[in-house]
Amino acid sequence: MLALENDVHSENDLFAAERFVYAIDHAAKPSARVKQAAELIHLSGTDFYYEGMPQLAEKLSSIAPGAEPKRVYFGNSGAEALEAAIKLTKYHTKRDKLIAFHGAFHGRTMGALSLTASRAVQRKGFGTLLSGVFHMPYPDTYRGT
Repeated sequence: MLALENDVHSENDLFAAERFVYAIDHAAKPSARVKQAAELIHLSGTDFYYEGMPQLAEKLSSIAPGAEPKRVYFGNSGAEALEAAIKLTKYHTKRDKLIAFHGAFHGRTMGALSLTASRAVQRKGFGTLLSGVFHMPYPDTYRGT
């Protein structure tokens, strides 16, 4: 799907791209597609209860490293996950600054866009984004930076 992600410009395109990938993936396995469609075609865990979600959360908690208690967060997108990470980081550390790397893409929500520095056109026209975001080059130990 990587090739398709660069060409996706709307949620409808993304939906179509996902369906295209599923079609390719299951073209040789129609029984897998039929079985999955009978169980669950689309997931919206923030709106509806799905029996498999707490089971998956328990499994993820059990295999995550460390002895401390775990919490699992399910989001609808990578940008939503990043927004949650920004909020958790600021809340937990009580700090208001963030570092992001040049060339990185984090998403198109305002918080994620504030960290995005892959192409100027992605940030153009949105005015002031989150304050306290600093961009820097990726470390390069070969060149000593």
